[in-house]
Amino acid sequence: MNEREAFEAWAQEPPREMSIARYKADSRAWPDQYVQYEVQCSWQAWQARAALADAERARVAKRCAEIAGETVCDTHLPTGIRIYGTKAKAAILAEFPEAK
Repeated sequence: MNEREAFEAWAQEPPREMSIARYKADSRAWPDQYVQYEVQCSWQAWQARAALADAERARVAKRCAEIAGETVCDTHLPTGIRIYGTKAKAAILAEFPEAK
């Protein structure tokens, strides 16, 4: 479910029961916007919330990757070389590409 689908499901639930009718994409006045102004405002607030959540998720993932990369996971006993969490760091960055 994408953000718009999640929003529209939320908007139609009781007690809100909002109309999710939208102007057509080729409308000259308000293309692809909700007909009811309060629904359009709610959608814009929903999008702003999602953007903040995405930014926070990227920030946390980046910090986790930094910690993993700085953490000594093991020490090679014969040489004393420290082995860092580079695989964990790579896995975090692969899962959250926005964290790079």
